[in-house]
Amino acid sequence: MRRDAEPKTPTPEAGKLPTGAGRPLREREAAARLGLTGNALAKWRCRRFGPRYIRFGRTIRYYENDLNAWLNEHAVEPEQREEAS
Repeated sequence: MRRDAEPKTPTPEAGKLPTGAGRPLREREAAARLGLTGNALAKWRCRRFGPRYIRFGRTIRYYENDLNAWLNEHAVEPEQREEAS
């Protein structure tokens, strides 16, 4: 960037993250929290699956609240069977 160039103005997407999103986790930390490997998360990202993430160049971060929300979305409630009398 040239020194005399104007600084870029923030895009509307810049304000999409909630202020209480929790701390940003590195890929390895997020994978450990989900019981996965970092490799699994990378494959999921390529397939557009998994929790929401933030990319800064080559750096990937996952927010704690996004991990929790994704886990809650994929929770399965077991069916209760009625007992025969």
